[in-house]
Amino acid sequence: MTALELYAEIVEDLGVPENDAIYRDRVAIANRSVNVVAGRVFNIISNHYYTTATKSVTSSKVDISDLNVIGNDITVAGYMPVTMTRYQTLSGTCFSDRLYYIHTRVGNEILLSPTALTVTLYYYRTPTQVAGENDNIDLPLGIATELAIMQGKKIVSERLGMDYRLTEEMVRGKINDLMTQYGVTLKKQELDQAVQSLL
Repeated sequence: MTALELYAEIVEDLGVPENDAIYRDRVAIANRSVNVVAGRVFNIISNHYYTTATKSVTSSKVDISDLNVIGNDITVAGYMPVTMTRYQTLSGTCFSDRLYYIHTRVGNEILLSPTALTVTLYYYRTPTQVAGENDNIDLPLGIATELAIMQGKKIVSERLGMDYRLTEEMVRGKINDLMTQYGVTLKKQELDQAVQSLL
């Protein structure tokens, strides 16, 4: 679904004219809707954002400034130093294995010792922001997109002073559907927090 298609779904039944001033902000509204949903139900849809990147090692460092990593959760794998042949998976912020492999994250770099040629990083990324109305939104199709449409309606109606309210029953139903779609179960407290955060 493109940002423009998402925006069209958002304003469809709100009665917002196409030439309204809010139309200029359609890409920003799409990004905000996606970010809200991805942030609030990330523990359900996280697999959509799990990705890998193979990076070169330069002077015992891996630059990760171009990766949109959520938090510090990066797993370093395929860590094959030039002088060793064994494969090792490392995870966490700091790791050492009998002094053969050591890595730690410092800012936008991962420091490695001894020197490796390349590493494969596994991590959860943030949603990719759309730059134009024809760009596809970075949210799984289905229930998550429906939640983004609901959030977009809330955003637009608040900006235009309209009365649009999401009900707890509506949001809880969508989150339950999303959990079914992804085969994920949340504890009651987690579910209640997710529902309240989307109201």
